This record gives sequence, C-alpha cells and structure tokens, in this order.
Amino acid sequence: MKLPLPALAVLLPAALSCGSGAATPPAGMQGRGFSVNLAPAKATAPAKPAAKPTPTAPAKPAAKPAAKPAAKPAAKAPGKPAAKTAAKPKAPAVNTTGMTAYQRFVATTRNYPSTMETYLDSELLKKATAKCPIRICLKQQRGRLYVDGKVAADWPVSTGGDGHETPTGSFSVNEKAKEHASTQFGKIVDAKGKVVKNNAEYGKDTIPAGGKFQGAPMPNWLRLCGGVGIHTGRVVAGMRLSHGCIRTPDAMAARLFKIADLGTPVTVAKDIEDNWPGKKPAATKKPQQTAKK
Repeated sequence: MKLPLPALAVLLPAALSCGSGAATPPAGMQGRGFSVNLAPAKATAPAKPAAKPTPTAPAKPAAKPAAKPAAKPAAKAPGKPAAKTAAKPKAPAVNTTGMTAYQRFVATTRNYPSTMETYLDSELLKKATAKCPIRICLKQQRGRLYVDGKVAADWPVSTGGDGHETPTGSFSVNEKAKEHASTQFGKIVDAKGKVVKNNAEYGKDTIPAGGKFQGAPMPNWLRLCGGVGIHTGRVVAGMRLSHGCIRTPDAMAARLFKIADLGTPVTVAKDIEDNWPGKKPAATKKPQQTAKK
C-alpha cells in the first residue's frame, strides 16, 4: 500500500523523535499491521571528562652552595727547633753596703770559691814583703797572701789528689828556683827521644836501654818540704790534680816568686783560716724553751 506523501511527512518526525527500538506509530495507525523499523541512532559516547591537570611538583628550592670548610693553615715545613739559649744563672743579689773590696769579690763572684778568677789588691801588694804569710786552704782549693792582716791576693790552686795528698801544717820556704824539675814524677823517653811513658815515677817505672827519665817542669819553684812546693802548673778550679804540690796559675806563681824568699811562712790547712774576712760566723743555736706546765 502506498502512503501519500503527507502521511510520510507525519511519520518521519515521529520516528526520528524515538530514542531506540520499535517506533511507536502515531495515533490513528495503531492496530493496522504497519510498523516502521528505523536504525537506532548511534549512542553518542559521553565526552570524557577533561583530564585533571597533573599537579606540578613544586620547584625545589635552589640548593644552597655548600659552605667551603675554612682552609687549614699551611703546615710549617719541619725544621730544627730554634735552639734555646740556656740562661746563665745570675749571681745572687747581695747588699754590698759597708763591705770591703775583698768581701765584695767573695760575695758577688759566681761560684766562688770554685772559680778561676783571681783577686788582687794593688795597694796592699805594693807593701808585700817576704815576711807576709801565705795560706793554702785545701777545702776551698784557694791560696791567699796576707799583708797587714788583710787579703792582698786570692787565687785558685790544685793540690794533691787521692793517694798523693798535700801535707798540712806550718812550713817556710826553704828553696827557691826560677826553673825547676821534679826528681820523682815526669816522663820516660827512649834512646831516640820518643816518649814511652807519661806520668812516670822515678824508681818504679823501667827505663829502656839508652833512654832516660825527664822530670816534670816546675817553674817559679818554692819548696816547702821534701818534694812538695808551690809552683806554676795546670789548675782546674776546685779540683785536686797534683802529686802533692800546690799548683798555681803562672801569672800568680810568678808574682809570689818575686815576693817570697827563704823563710816566708806558708800554712796549709784543710779548713778555712779563722782570720779569713769572708768567713761566716758559726750559727748559734737558740736555747730551747721548756713548755710551761
């Protein structure tokens, strides 16, 4: 059956208005065996929701520049440590008010009496004679010349060592010789003059054939007893070095040789002489106080 165009015009809009499935015929056509199959409209896919913006990671703060460690001071090249100069000990402060020149010498001379320094009083030495006494103190290893009871000279000596101690006592000069040699101690030489033994003792050490004994020189000799006397010799302050003689520095030995003569008194003692101006008075003990009851 053919439908007139006006009827189609009515049906098409109705069919187009259906969503999907069989179209519902318009009123007045239902029940007449007519149906219109229309292809369902393609379902439009729902629009995808806009993608959520990816949250941008917050920018990391710029890293702070690492602080540079403070540069260590450059190590000094190892070298020898500066040598420390040892400070010389100062002489103790002494109140010299009222002291004589000699007392000041004793009080202020470093390491007295073990010193090589010599004290000379020129005014007293002008008055020195052969009668002026000479004192030798073994304890201090010092010699002293007295003029008018005052010390005119004080000098270092080296007396006899162990086994050759200098004899003590009161003596007087009994021989005087500008050049003298020991008859007991010296050296032994062979026929060609070569020394075969130093520090030899005559009569104890063998002398080779053609050789001889040569006594030790003792200039400015002042004999006291036997083979013991005052003479020029090697002196080390405070040390006993001789075979019994009283060794004296050359300049002082020469001075004594001019002053002394036969009969000049010489005293050799272990202790300091009582009239020595520098001698300290013996300490007096305080009486003990008894506790009151």
